[in-house]
Amino acid sequence: MSKTISLRRGVPTHRLYINWCLESSLNVNRGDEEEYRVLTWLHNAVLCEVKELELVLKPKSGSAFSLPPSLIGSRSLEYLKVENLVTCFTDGIVKFLSYSSIGYSSLKCLRLSHVRIDESFGNWVSTCCKFLENLSLSWIKEIKSLIIDSSCLQGLHISSRDLCHLQVSAEILGWFTLFWKCDSPSNRTFQLSTP
Repeated sequence: MSKTISLRRGVPTHRLYINWCLESSLNVNRGDEEEYRVLTWLHNAVLCEVKELELVLKPKSGSAFSLPPSLIGSRSLEYLKVENLVTCFTDGIVKFLSYSSIGYSSLKCLRLSHVRIDESFGNWVSTCCKFLENLSLSWIKEIKSLIIDSSCLQGLHISSRDLCHLQVSAEILGWFTLFWKCDSPSNRTFQLSTP
């Protein structure tokens, strides 16, 4: 696969799907090689101006895998799905880092599943993703507070056990689903502002 993607370098690509295990039982250092391989594929996908990208990753146990900044800065990407393949035997994490100065100029749909996001994610979506129409955050991890203010968001799905405070302001929101489990219901707040 590495050779195929490398040969396509610079050739526009509509869709790329990667389902990959970043852990190998053959060698302790093998996981690092697998991470490098996936990062190389993602870098080449950006060079190929991929429009739709789906990532299903199983990270190394006890480690975190972060998406590269070059992917976040893609000017062609319209659809991005990132899923952390969760099993009862692994505790690896996929992190989606929101870089405050970098944003997608063309992203219309973002779907994150079992992924760790940071507290600045909502601000990043609000300020850097000006064309984002659909956002799905399924079982997002470790974020306690999320504030989204978007003039273009039409659809929103959120499910979380960790989230305590949610504030959404969306001028043209057409649909919204929320599945919210919280250990302490008295400690959570929710505010929705739509026309």
